[in-house]
Amino acid sequence: MDIQKETLAITARLEDADLLLWQHIGTGDRLVICFSPTGEEDPEIPQDPSFPMVATDGGKNHVLFIADPNRTWLNAPGLREKIYFHVQKFKAEVNPKSVVTLGHSMGGFYALACADDIGATVAVALAPQITVHPDIAGDDPRWLNFRDRIAPFRFQSANELMTAKTTFYSSLIQ
Repeated sequence: MDIQKETLAITARLEDADLLLWQHIGTGDRLVICFSPTGEEDPEIPQDPSFPMVATDGGKNHVLFIADPNRTWLNAPGLREKIYFHVQKFKAEVNPKSVVTLGHSMGGFYALACADDIGATVAVALAPQITVHPDIAGDDPRWLNFRDRIAPFRFQSANELMTAKTTFYSSLIQ
């Protein structure tokens, strides 16, 4: 899918069964890795890139938009490593001076959990869903249709992957 927001060009970079990527080539020296939330309640409806105008700063920032179409909260086999690979490849292409992660809800989980892996100095997470693990989240009905498809859990919580190397900004960190 290609999106045109006024003069903002966002183009598809990768579409496969477990990862969706879109890119925006900006004019500045910042790279924003922007993660999509769960989106529709129907797991079969894919997500779109989130926050295009904010993430690109009106077109200035380079942005790699990332979506997990299976809504696994990073628990799909090899997904963490695949995200890392594609981010490193894009970083080599745009050569940023700084890297920031951004996400909302499940995307906020990813913004927090992936920040250290990809070398982000700042992570911004809006209402992050820190976990959907049954031992922590209980029977919260909002994500059951996604959580029931996760087996096994590689990561119980975003907290497991957060380090002091990154500055975290969040509306809620549990």
